[in-house]
Amino acid sequence: DENIFNEYLKFCVVRNPLARMISWHNKLEQGFNKDEVPVKPKKEDIAFRVYMEGFILLRKINFSQKGWLINCWSNFFSLIKKFNHGTQGEFAARTAGVGYNVIKQVKQNAKNFDEFIMLPENHPSGLFRRFYSNQLDYIADNDIVLADRILKFENLNSDFDKFAQEIGFEKSVLPHVNKSVKKNKKNFYSEETKRIIVERFEKDYEYFGYML
Repeated sequence: DENIFNEYLKFCVVRNPLARMISWHNKLEQGFNKDEVPVKPKKEDIAFRVYMEGFILLRKINFSQKGWLINCWSNFFSLIKKFNHGTQGEFAARTAGVGYNVIKQVKQNAKNFDEFIMLPENHPSGLFRRFYSNQLDYIADNDIVLADRILKFENLNSDFDKFAQEIGFEKSVLPHVNKSVKKNKKNFYSEETKRIIVERFEKDYEYFGYML
């Protein structure tokens, strides 16, 4: 319902496009095993608990076919949606396989950051289209921005603190999870790669006011 939607205060977080792509590349290269983010499922959602426990165990084993096993585990639990529709288990099963496949395809097709940026949007897997979307595309509909507040990652602590107090929350420290290991940016990318990023994400640079 549009009226209900408009009653909500909507916010988002954006980031400098170059820094965003570097962070994305680093995280895909390093994988998602280094910093588990605890998820507290509903007590009644047994399927989700079983799925997550199995998924965590599978990621810890040292086996050449680990990726295949993870996909099988995800596909098996995707069947749960036929019997237990709308659960956290359904969502996890649907997304975990995609995340693994993105990591796998990136590692197979890009040896460094320059090659990562050049991954084709029309790749048969369809997994690389996400690397071509501007952040503005996610928060706009028919050129109308739907977010009421836009926070910047570069000033996230202060921006979020102001926003939180505005909506009635007490001041608190915002945790930083899924943090990738930073690399020396010197010689990390070519000038041509930077030009491609600026051109690809021109809308983000202009709308959010990032320096080119």
